[in-house]
Amino acid sequence: MDKNTKILIIGLIALIVFVPIGLIATGEAYGEWGADYIQDHFGFIPSGFNSLQGLWNAPLQDYGLPGQGDTFADMTPGYYLSAIVGVVLAGGLLYVGAKTLVKNKD
Repeated sequence: MDKNTKILIIGLIALIVFVPIGLIATGEAYGEWGADYIQDHFGFIPSGFNSLQGLWNAPLQDYGLPGQGDTFADMTPGYYLSAIVGVVLAGGLLYVGAKTLVKNKD
């Protein structure tokens, strides 16, 4: 494994470790806005926005696991699981895409 790959892996692990910080943050997470939030803060809802609502349902609603409590310690495993699944899926897609591009280049 080369140096750049090691640095990338260490950086991703560090980001995953700090994921539960979102539990103590206040306000809305960037990009997780509903129509009400957008209307209240921007004064209008973009055309077509309502037609996209409900298009995607998260596998772990609110990053939670079934039967977990509302404390920081109870909610942390769901955040870690969501982060790990996201890194694996995104990394896998990037890896497959890069391999496909390199294969097609030859």
